[in-house]
Amino acid sequence: MSLLCIRTNYVDNDENINIVDLFEKNFEKDENNETIMIDIYESYGIYDFVLTVATKDQSSLRRYINKLKFVMGETLKEDIDIVNISKVHMKNEISYKKEKEVIQ
Repeated sequence: MSLLCIRTNYVDNDENINIVDLFEKNFEKDENNETIMIDIYESYGIYDFVLTVATKDQSSLRRYINKLKFVMGETLKEDIDIVNISKVHMKNEISYKKEKEVIQ
């Protein structure tokens, strides 16, 4: 698994929504079953987005990142930072209930 940390040239809400659509449309399915996108997080701080992906091997990850760079084009502010995850020592699941709106 890897974290892909992305900075973009656009940080307003409308452009961020378009970028998330771009991730979902272009990377939802991998025809060769080499890469699975697990999560997309919008982030506040150094990066605008953090993607969690699982790949078959390093060359699959490289192909995925090259495709991501091509699709994002000028939207990318700088190169994508990669954090490889070798082991998960502890995993916590957070559950929450979405409150229902009461219509009167």
